[in-house]
Amino acid sequence: MPLATALVTQWIQDGSAQTLLAAVQAEARARQQLAAQIFSHTGQPAAAEGIHLWRRLPEYWGARELAQAAREESLAITPSDAFYVGTGEPPRAIRISLGGGRDRLQLSTALRNLSALLASPPAERTEVFI
Repeated sequence: MPLATALVTQWIQDGSAQTLLAAVQAEARARQQLAAQIFSHTGQPAAAEGIHLWRRLPEYWGARELAQAAREESLAITPSDAFYVGTGEPPRAIRISLGGGRDRLQLSTALRNLSALLASPPAERTEVFI
């Protein structure tokens, strides 16, 4: 642990910690702007330097159903009930992490795929008995 303490102390003293923080904040802002472009005016305003956002759901999607459909498209989202601590029904929303993609191109692709999924009602599911 002394090595880690010495390293952090050095970063604070020479300004490296501040430079690193500024870079992380700039990347978070860029990712928020990217998400705002893709989702336009829907959802709740997000913190400019936040690493996630909330998206309200269209009436035809339930949060759990959308999370399952997203998993089938190799997307991972979290329904609002995982974070809800109030009484009554949780908001009809999902939480989208903007920090998971390794770069903005990967994030953009995932957000566009999610946007397309949100724009379409769930497919009719038919049971097949064999």
